[in-house]
Amino acid sequence: MEPKIRDLRSFPCSLRQVAGLAILVALLASCSPGIFVKSTPSGATGQPSGVDTPGAFRNVTPDTNFGVVESASRLAIHRVSNINRKTAEVRSRSVRLGSKIYFAGFTPETGLELYRTDGTEAGTGLIKDICPGEDGSAPSDLVATSKLIFFTADDCTHGRELWKSDGTPGGTVMVKEINPGVDGMGFGYGVGSGSASSFAREYDLKMISGPNQLTVAADRVFFVVNDDIEGQSLWTSDGTEEGTVPVTLNADSVASGGGSGTGSGGGSGSQFSNLTPVGNLLCFSMNGFGIGNELWAVDLATLQANLVADINPNGNSDPVSLVAMNGQLYFSATDGVSGQQVWTSDGTAEGTGIAGNPNEGSGSGLGSGSSSVSTAPDYLTVVGQTLFFSCLLPSSGFELCMSDRTPSGTRLVKNIFIGRQGSFPASLTAFKGKLYFSAEDGLRGRNLWVSDGTSAGTHLLKYLTGKVMGSDSSIRNMTVVGDSLYFTAQTPDWGNELWVTDGTTAGTHVVSDLNSGAGNSDPSALSALGDSLVFFGATAATPGIFISNGNRIDLLKGGISGPTQASKPWGFVRANGLVFFMA
Repeated sequence: MEPKIRDLRSFPCSLRQVAGLAILVALLASCSPGIFVKSTPSGATGQPSGVDTPGAFRNVTPDTNFGVVESASRLAIHRVSNINRKTAEVRSRSVRLGSKIYFAGFTPETGLELYRTDGTEAGTGLIKDICPGEDGSAPSDLVATSKLIFFTADDCTHGRELWKSDGTPGGTVMVKEINPGVDGMGFGYGVGSGSASSFAREYDLKMISGPNQLTVAADRVFFVVNDDIEGQSLWTSDGTEEGTVPVTLNADSVASGGGSGTGSGGGSGSQFSNLTPVGNLLCFSMNGFGIGNELWAVDLATLQANLVADINPNGNSDPVSLVAMNGQLYFSATDGVSGQQVWTSDGTAEGTGIAGNPNEGSGSGLGSGSSSVSTAPDYLTVVGQTLFFSCLLPSSGFELCMSDRTPSGTRLVKNIFIGRQGSFPASLTAFKGKLYFSAEDGLRGRNLWVSDGTSAGTHLLKYLTGKVMGSDSSIRNMTVVGDSLYFTAQTPDWGNELWVTDGTTAGTHVVSDLNSGAGNSDPSALSALGDSLVFFGATAATPGIFISNGNRIDLLKGGISGPTQASKPWGFVRANGLVFFMA
């Protein structure tokens, strides 16, 4: 008897038999993203070690969540490999081109497909049913150049490949089949740890194509392609088949350990991440050529990539949280001596160095490389001429830090959670010349805070939880629209609803209790459209696309769900008596 997935509410998807494997892709947005495996009832052959017996359910990782599965016998389900949560958020984003917003929307009749809206009911609808029928092509990683939308999709024939759209059905086409004749599994979606590749090798499944990490620079799209044998490679496209090519990596720029010559990948097991445009460069981190995970950059004029600097000659510098500011790149990295610090680069080895190392007093910073304590900077966010970030300090834990891009001007802003626990600042967002973020003060849970870069000017904006001790408002999806900052928050009285602030305590409020009481409307894919906000949500009766001006919420079109509003499995792989799926 075929397994039946219950309470997934949408995205019914039939199995497709390709080369002995039944392919289906899945997204369980309410769970942590990852790759999962379900063992079949007793009698299955080729079952790998570590897979639970039928009827047993087990967590493989601490944050594992489960779907509910029925068949003649209960099936075991557990996570095989993790995928970064930030990547899952990027996959489901909407994007604006001109006066319209493009997004992936779900209906039972079409599955997850490409939609658009101009802010009116008449101007909201399906662009093209790329994978005809209920399966859905699951458009992902949407980005916009000056004239086109780029995304990845599976048309049920070619596997997951690069697509483009000018907003018309006829102008919505596959750009290029990177792996001709292969129905790609597409386990690509920004996996930077190599865990998915290891998983595929363990279960004798081939990792192919699956373009991911789509990033626009110089009006072109850059993306990463996975190959289980050759490792990842960096590609670029101008929207034409002939203009969709691998980026050349200059191995001669590697001082040691990388050999010589040019190529499109960094060797077997190479991995790309953190693609970030900075002036005439596209910076990224790559683990390849035998030198570890280091900082690289593409010259956007020549489309050739060079190693910027081997920051940690004895290991990985692990550049993360890349952000552009005044034509310079700022990022978090380690040289193997100073711990993880804030670094800066102009794209040359000579112009790459530590920007600052925060101390906990009011005096000067600790200077370049003078501290052996890792500050683990993360969430680097530019506000005017100031760089804010979360940092780890010995006596205060994770707290809010800032830098004017000099060692002496890099410091702790405020110890919000007194003691070593840390307030764990998150969702850092620039708005009206200040920083807005969520933090935990140890008294009333996680709430909305604001900072002007001084200790006195860093304070709680509003207790969204109604001063309920220990509550967590789960603030997410901060989106600036004109003079308003929208966000979603989970509170005891309202559930998970849409909120707005004008930067004042009095002007911070829930917009509307879309799903009345403690029920959740689960707003997602928040996008600015003129002076309004467009988003996915759900009333108690129906999901839909909604629009808000900050004072009220109106339904644009009902019956359409966002890609993260419900459990929507897509893409199972049946092999050796097991069923694999993305979630």
